Amino acid sequence: MNSVIITYLVRFIFWIFVLLSLTFLYRGHNLPGGGFIAGLMMTLGFALLNLVLGVAQAHKALPINLNLLMFFGFVFVVSSGMIPLLQGADFMTGMWDKSLSFFPLGTPVLFDLGVFCIVVSGCLKTIFVMEEH
Repeated sequence: MNSVIITYLVRFIFWIFVLLSLTFLYRGHNLPGGGFIAGLMMTLGFALLNLVLGVAQAHKALPINLNLLMFFGFVFVVSSGMIPLLQGADFMTGMWDKSLSFFPLGTPVLFDLGVFCIVVSGCLKTIFVMEEH
């Protein structure tokens, strides 16, 4: 698209989607669907870049390879279940490290991060393949 106004507007809206996505990901361990909806919001931002600026610009905006992102997502999801097993608890038991008072880390956060990575990489791979062919 050749419109300067739409190009700048899309770049601005993209960052709104990124911030909303990170907010949903942060709040997801206390509210339902955090990793999934955050992944969809991030995908929407990149899909908008793809529609307006093209596939090449959307690929430039990605900081990581999508295959690597999906691999890390699976590692995060599996490790969120394996950490409790190594501690003697049941698989996928929620465990928390409360040493950081401003952001408690736990296995549900790790699971949400994994789901986020899988959703973003899977959806973007689908969108990019459909756009390129």
